[in-house]
Amino acid sequence: MKNVDCRFRWGRNGAIEASKNSDIVIVVDTLSFSTTVAYAVSMGAVIYPCALGDDPSELCENYNAEITVGRLDVPSKGRFSLSPLTFKNIELSTKVVLPALNGGTCCKLAQKNSAKVIIGSLINAKAVADHIMTFIAGLNNNSNISVIACGERFKKPTPDGEIRFAIEDYLGAGAIISELKMNKTPEAMVCEGAFVHNQKSLDKLIWECESGVELRDIGFGEDVKIASQLNSLEVVPMFSNDSIIDNKIK
Repeated sequence: MKNVDCRFRWGRNGAIEASKNSDIVIVVDTLSFSTTVAYAVSMGAVIYPCALGDDPSELCENYNAEITVGRLDVPSKGRFSLSPLTFKNIELSTKVVLPALNGGTCCKLAQKNSAKVIIGSLINAKAVADHIMTFIAGLNNNSNISVIACGERFKKPTPDGEIRFAIEDYLGAGAIISELKMNKTPEAMVCEGAFVHNQKSLDKLIWECESGVELRDIGFGEDVKIASQLNSLEVVPMFSNDSIIDNKIK
């Protein structure tokens, strides 16, 4: 009988470990990389994630792409940012380099050993899980799935490191795990339980969490609202050949 296991992991170290022994890795950075990527590819964008240590200008030149700017720098310095709605009227197949120290970095770390990398969030949780279930149904061998919650960064690193717990990523990961019908590690089961227990309060929790408050304080409460809309999109953003597009798993 085929065995499929789902694991939950955390941050960049989790992405590195997942790349070593996972067939599929789902990267969850709810506020805002994953949500923005899902929205952007649903509008037809081609996203090139820019990780920690990458040169954004070099990526733009290599791929003939535009680059995102800070949320507050639209439209004075550029058209796109980590705010999802900046992609609302994007032209089909427009290439955009998206610097993202958490989500973008985890994407690239997870792919180092040829794992399939998908970007997931609350807004496309069921679509991602459904495509994964379809994919593994066609396999004859055992499979390993890892769901990565990227976490947020402290503005100043603490003695425990620079990554802080982010409930929005934990809930996004739990939403995806809840739709995966397979064996789950204890960590994955607890993450799923957190989502199931709090599913009716997602709007309030995402709105009032630390990351949500940070975005609201600079005038981007709409981004927080978009990120909490469970299963509002049916897209499966796949990271392959340096770019992310909406794609079926092959």
